[in-house]
Amino acid sequence: MIRGLTMAGLALLGLSCTGGDDVIYEQFNASGEELTVLVGDEVGELAELPLLSTTGSVEIGLASVSPDSGPVGTLHTVEVTIHESWAHMVDSVDLLVQSPERGEQEFTLEPDSAYEGLYRLELTSAGFEDESRTDTLTFFVLDIVGDADESDTSN
Repeated sequence: MIRGLTMAGLALLGLSCTGGDDVIYEQFNASGEELTVLVGDEVGELAELPLLSTTGSVEIGLASVSPDSGPVGTLHTVEVTIHESWAHMVDSVDLLVQSPERGEQEFTLEPDSAYEGLYRLELTSAGFEDESRTDTLTFFVLDIVGDADESDTSN
């Protein structure tokens, strides 16, 4: 499975979840938005996925992984860019990495300090030298329920 520094993730069951201080998050993107990484293959290229609103009607951003394949030990950059119209609504981006052989692991992407709407995480694929598998990356764009951005009608 792809792995790196584990960061505090959220319990991603259903469309909302609660953090440590009773903060409630709602999923802002459509469910099931995924990219795959082929581990044990030659080094690949950039893979991109448009992120859609919960109904699938509006594109809210773009997710990417680069490279999308590589041997065990490859460094993969996962990035989510939320479009300017929606960036103020998004409070966190989480990633669920699933591998049939290695289980699942949750990560929180790091927000950029100067570019609202940009989130990034670097992960290194782990495994045995000759291992070959497909890992699935599922994206969760999250909004805190009841925060100030809900009354913003600038969109």
